[in-house]
Amino acid sequence: MAEKELELINNFRTTDSKSKNCLLDIGCGAGDFIAKAHDDGWEVIGTEISTYAVKHIIPRLNYKMIEDDKNVKRVYHTTLADFIAKKQIKKMLFDVITAFEVLELMHDPQAFLAHTKEVLNQGGRIFVGISAPESISQLTRLAENQFHISERVGIRMLEKAGFKII
Repeated sequence: MAEKELELINNFRTTDSKSKNCLLDIGCGAGDFIAKAHDDGWEVIGTEISTYAVKHIIPRLNYKMIEDDKNVKRVYHTTLADFIAKKQIKKMLFDVITAFEVLELMHDPQAFLAHTKEVLNQGGRIFVGISAPESISQLTRLAENQFHISERVGIRMLEKAGFKII
């Protein structure tokens, strides 16, 4: 899966020599995508709320939880809102933000999208992947803090947040 998404995202890589091609992956999970993006030349930062992923999986990829070392792949154990509020990124903006299968986990998906806009470079891109339950039985098993968001509703939410669909 990570290769397919990265191939699409690489089409939007800037050739501006001043840009660092910074990518923020929200809900980076096991870190597979950010590892591939880093290997492809992106400066990557990930956020992940799963304690298990941050403590057990991500360290095996040689990621570190270091906040200021630009030469270290960084993963923050936090939500996007806390990342923006507490961090450290007040002057950092991202060329690309990815949020694969996390929008439906947000208590307020619209506020989440507004937060992403706060840290996106002008002309930057956000890539949102929405998981689609394959069956009614899978939909009924969703955790109580999950929402089913159709593609059409996701597009409307992005447009309401001020994003242009391309």
